[in-house]
Amino acid sequence: MNDSVHRHELGGCSPTPLAGYLKSLGILRLVSEQADATARGAWRHECFTLWTRLDREALERFFLEQYAPTPVVTPWNGGSGFYPKDNKDGIDFIESSTSSRFAGYRDTIRQARKLLSELNLAEKPDAKHEKPRLLAACRGSFSDTALDWLDAAYVLGDTDPKYPPVLGTGGNEGRLEFANNLMQRLSELLDAEGAPQPPARAWLWATLWGQAVAGLRAVSVGQFQPGAAGGPNAAAGYEGKANVNPWDFVLMIEGALMLGGSAVRRYDVSGSRGRAAFPFAVGATASGYASAASADEGDSRGELWLPLWSEPTSAQELRALMGEGRADIQGRRARTGLDFAQAVSSLGVDRGIESFERYGFHVRNGLSYFATTLGRYQVGTSQHVGLLRDLDTWLDRNRGKCAGDTAPASVRRALRRFETAAMLMASRDDVTSVGEALLSLGSLEAALGSSLTFCSKSFVPPLPPLRRAWIEATRSDSPEMRLADALASVADRYGGLDLPIRSQVEPVERRGRFWTFAKTTHEVLWHQGSLVRSMNSVFERRVLLASTSEARFADRGRIFSGLGDIDAFILGRTDDKLLERWFRACLLLERPEARAFPPARTQRPVPYAGYGLPKLTFAPGPVGDQHIPITPRILRLMRTGRAVDAMQATARRLRASGLAPTTHEVHADRERMRRCAAALLFPISHADTERLAGRYLSAGTNTPLSHQPTESP
Repeated sequence: MNDSVHRHELGGCSPTPLAGYLKSLGILRLVSEQADATARGAWRHECFTLWTRLDREALERFFLEQYAPTPVVTPWNGGSGFYPKDNKDGIDFIESSTSSRFAGYRDTIRQARKLLSELNLAEKPDAKHEKPRLLAACRGSFSDTALDWLDAAYVLGDTDPKYPPVLGTGGNEGRLEFANNLMQRLSELLDAEGAPQPPARAWLWATLWGQAVAGLRAVSVGQFQPGAAGGPNAAAGYEGKANVNPWDFVLMIEGALMLGGSAVRRYDVSGSRGRAAFPFAVGATASGYASAASADEGDSRGELWLPLWSEPTSAQELRALMGEGRADIQGRRARTGLDFAQAVSSLGVDRGIESFERYGFHVRNGLSYFATTLGRYQVGTSQHVGLLRDLDTWLDRNRGKCAGDTAPASVRRALRRFETAAMLMASRDDVTSVGEALLSLGSLEAALGSSLTFCSKSFVPPLPPLRRAWIEATRSDSPEMRLADALASVADRYGGLDLPIRSQVEPVERRGRFWTFAKTTHEVLWHQGSLVRSMNSVFERRVLLASTSEARFADRGRIFSGLGDIDAFILGRTDDKLLERWFRACLLLERPEARAFPPARTQRPVPYAGYGLPKLTFAPGPVGDQHIPITPRILRLMRTGRAVDAMQATARRLRASGLAPTTHEVHADRERMRRCAAALLFPISHADTERLAGRYLSAGTNTPLSHQPTESP
């Protein structure tokens, strides 16, 4: 070894699959602890890069001739080699070895056997009583060298032991026992004197440099490398055999020890009760990847978000990072995949990380768990991810209920659609994903509003108010969005009844700034499948309430629709389904203090008289100096498509108020007239009321409109 630093691009070490990532950690840890304390590592060009004073030949010689395996034993597991029916090839090899490379391993095995004798355990301990006692005894008796493995394999909590997803349930995954398999792989690489076996050098070249090699072992690799696990469709023909490089398995387990760190002192019950806080491990969120299914959450062992960094980092620094491995959101620890995605994009993670590789431990091959790659998330990518904070408290309290088996399928589907869109928000700076997330929230609220029995029994409230920054972040300038935003702002008080339009769309009532589900639903008049019909029903109810409480119509909105957009709606040039989706989304927004989305200044069309004249009879303010009394019959005639009768009734109402219409005959088909009636619900500004009056009232007989300050920009 010399003083110069060599840079090795390890082509055999990639961040995916999980085996490649863990193997990279293992290489850095072992080189740093046993050969070169100055070694550094980083991720460059999709492979692990190692800086060390070892040149290529010295690096290979270290693993082949000097590397001393970390003692990894699991006497608490059946199949570990300690019990009569276990495969003993691996443990016998270690115990009979004479090389100093296995000295620590032999001592740990002797200590484990001593503990089993003291606890009178001749067979696999039972999980309820004997296993916890043995786990505690191992932690109190094993050497410092072996404690790294114990920290990575389990955490002793207040009640039952907790296990990290990366090492299954305490070092085994189903029938695959990691420690016993590790010892068997070591026997394939080294002989009892510690010399390398004949194939070991070629296998090492494949592991480090990515060179092709033959003669791999047909043994299980478990969840770490799905492509090498074998099974149906894994190769030509119906079945494929597993193909494992023994060095890959050994270094993968050595790397997994980096994920233990200070897990014991960071035992955390702030999230799901009794859950151990392992580095960058969170509960599963079945969204944000192509194969997502709701069953993934119930069957999953959680998710692991592994950091990728590009600056050379020592093993000691990496241990500190992994030991503190956490992501914070709103002052609390991230507990789900969606939480972690938000924390990543908002820079709420530990320093020096550029991105995270997301893994989920899901059932994929029969009943087997695979560490499935779920995507990569860049740190600080999205400038809009902070909007999701509006939902943190609601999701924290209610997500589990809405994703559970007792929730209606419509609620579960809507929640998944939102989480998928939210994951896209977090993974890229894209305004389209903000719009999709907002629209999906509208759908989720609609599903909740249609599932009152579930919400009542599960104590699930409506979604909380969202900041108007949501709609601003979408940067949408479609007529559907503008009309929906204005429509959602409609509200007024009729006598003692406070009736925001949201209460007519779903059974909710306002409690200060927030909403609760109402016990009665008689004000809900929104229909599934017909926007025009729903708008007409809602408007007719509001007109009826106004007519019984005062002489004029006082319904108003805080955001105004443009006449050009209304004209497009009447003519059927807008997408009704999209408009309704935007409407349901905008209902969730906080009520604005002033007009937030003015209609485009280029909008010059004035809707024809079939809308313009009736709208004057339902103006929220005076027309000229006249307050026009409400005439519900006009709306009923329009709703039934009786254009001629409706216009005659409108003309009579205007003339009775001292206003002379320029026309009282309009010929329109029934559908067009129904759309005119529905369009009356859109709030318009005083300036646009003036425009309609100037167009459809005679200047000679009409009293001029007062020049009140308008809300137009």
